Amino acid sequence: GEHTPSAPCPEFLSTHQEESSSETEDDEDANDPQTVQPTTPTATYSNRKRGRKGVDNAIADAILEMAS
Repeated sequence: GEHTPSAPCPEFLSTHQEESSSETEDDEDANDPQTVQPTTPTATYSNRKRGRKGVDNAIADAILEMAS
């Protein structure tokens, strides 16, 4: 069925957050976090957090598989 992972799985959100953080930390280190925020991975990450579209389905599927 339709699933809207807005906040059904805090565990996943936390894990994803940590993963994204470690990934983008390098970029942020290279170019000041404040400079990076508006245009680079941090912005993309914020968008993903607020409204995942393509990732959304893949994520929902993964969560469902793990949950079932």
